[in-house]
Formats: sequence, C-alpha cells, structure tokens
Amino acid sequence: MGFRPEETNPLNALYQKGLVTAAGQLFPPYRQIADAKNGRDTQSAEILSDVILQGMMFLNVWIMLPAWVVAMIGSGASSSPGAAIIILWVVFAFIEAVRLFLGYRGNLLERVPELAGLVLLTVCPQMILAIFFAARTGNGLQIGFNAAYVLLALGPQGAAACFAARRFVKAQTTRFFLAAGGDAMSVPPAAM
Repeated sequence: MGFRPEETNPLNALYQKGLVTAAGQLFPPYRQIADAKNGRDTQSAEILSDVILQGMMFLNVWIMLPAWVVAMIGSGASSSPGAAIIILWVVFAFIEAVRLFLGYRGNLLERVPELAGLVLLTVCPQMILAIFFAARTGNGLQIGFNAAYVLLALGPQGAAACFAARRFVKAQTTRFFLAAGGDAMSVPPAAM
C-alpha cells in the first residue's frame, strides 16, 4: 500500500465526506454518477475513442514527421535557410508535438477540449506553415511533400477530430440526460 497524504489528515477525510454527502442530498443523481465513477456500476460504458483518428496520428508520428524532417533538411541543403526559416521550422515542430499530444490525449480520454485544441492547431498554424514551406521554394520534392502532408495528414486528422468530438458530446449529453432521469418527451424540440 502506498502512502496517501489525504488519508492521514482527518480534516481532509471529514471535508471530503461532507462534500459527498451534501452533493448527494442536493443533487440526487450525483450518487448514481459517483457510484459509477468509483466502479460500483455493473454496466460497462461504451468506448467512443476514434480508432481511425488514433491510427492517423500514429502514422503522422512514425512516417510523416521523419519524412518532413528529411524534406526540410533536403530543401535547406540546396540553399542556406535564413534564421527566420529555421525559427519557423522549430515552431512548426513544437506545435506539431503539442498538436499530436492533444489529439492522443483527447481521443483516448474522450475529451472535447483537447480535440478542439487539435483542430485549432491543425487549421491555424500547421496548415499555414506547411503551405508557406511549400510555396517558399521551387523544390518539387518539398512542394509535393507539403501538399501531401496537408491533404493526407492534417486535413483528415482535423476532420476526424471534429467527428470524434461531436460523437463525444452526443454521448455525454445522453449520459447526462439519462443520469438526470429525464424523459425525452418532456424536452422541447428546440432543446434537443
């Protein structure tokens, strides 16, 4: 058994117990939700993570990023890139790492904010920078690779993340509605 500081402080345990009791009395469905989160629910939850999005991000890490690095080095070897271009390459690589982290985390944990981060970082800096890198040189290899990167990696990942986030929101709305004990017929059509 590991050391747990929250168990050693009796005030913390009392505070936690008081919060749970108050929440259970103020919000009766809270008890059902809390029991389900603590593993007391015998019904298993459906996994909503998008396998296609996860596969696209996996391929992006292991195929597209190394190929992008080779294309950038190859295009930079023919002409010496300026300091601004090198800074943009570093920014692109950093944002790509953050974008992929948000995508993995958002998809596996079924969280919409992280998937929204993936979509926003895909559309705004990454697509624009990839198009800039393609337009900057007359190198056919770099133009072709960046076009393929935008059309085959960034675009489909952004679209798949939007569809996954939409599915997560629908499932969470349904769970919340059912946990509240609502009746589908009692909700006005505009709210559905």
